[in-house]
Amino acid sequence: MFPDEPCGSRVRACTASTWGRLQFVYFPLGSANQSNFNGSSLVLGYGLLVRGQASLVVFSRSDIRLQMRNKRQGLPHSARTHCARRLTANLANSRLFQRSQRIACFFPQDGEIDLSLMFPRLFSMGKKAYLPVLHGRKLWFLPFDAGTPLVLNKYGIPEPGLSPDSRCANQALDLVLTPLVAFDKAGNRLGMGGGYYDRTFAYLLHRRVFMRPILVGVAYAFQQITSLPTKNHWDVPLDGVVTENGWYRMPQRSEARPR
Repeated sequence: MFPDEPCGSRVRACTASTWGRLQFVYFPLGSANQSNFNGSSLVLGYGLLVRGQASLVVFSRSDIRLQMRNKRQGLPHSARTHCARRLTANLANSRLFQRSQRIACFFPQDGEIDLSLMFPRLFSMGKKAYLPVLHGRKLWFLPFDAGTPLVLNKYGIPEPGLSPDSRCANQALDLVLTPLVAFDKAGNRLGMGGGYYDRTFAYLLHRRVFMRPILVGVAYAFQQITSLPTKNHWDVPLDGVVTENGWYRMPQRSEARPR
């Protein structure tokens, strides 16, 4: 049912009328029914409420972040490379990528899927690449090519070592590829918790007509979950997500896309 089901476990579903919707949890292999469940036997929760034998267990955004990061970091190198190649092809062959000229990318950290294979294609097509640079609690986007000097920021992530005067205005970017820890079918994004992308693109929250840029999450397919809990009012939803398995479009965001 879920692409990231752990080995040696099976998926079961529990419902409760007071919660008003179906909830999914993992139970260890051999659990005959819900009555065998207790909090210590849960493998992964998706920000949902699940009633165990003794108490109500809440799986928070922090819980999801920890589980997904562990899963991501545990991928073997061969799987990372395979997924990166497939994602690169899915992205490069899309009309959105082909018609975009100014594209913001990122260097991976913490097991994120690697976009480095995208750069040669991007440059060969005459497009301009940009990388995020920390500026206070927001991001600036500076140009990047094969000859750009790089420096490490406070998180150890490479940034262009260029003058801030070279930055690209946010609304001049066509496409921003955003890292994430998890996402859901509504386009909600769970990041690392710093809030940099949300603060940078907060102006997109209440748009009624198309405004640049288009925000596309980049992730492994297993990073999709049923629903993220407790959406914050400052969270900026994604216009879509691309994984090694293909594209996830967010229908409710269609009014914000260019015609």
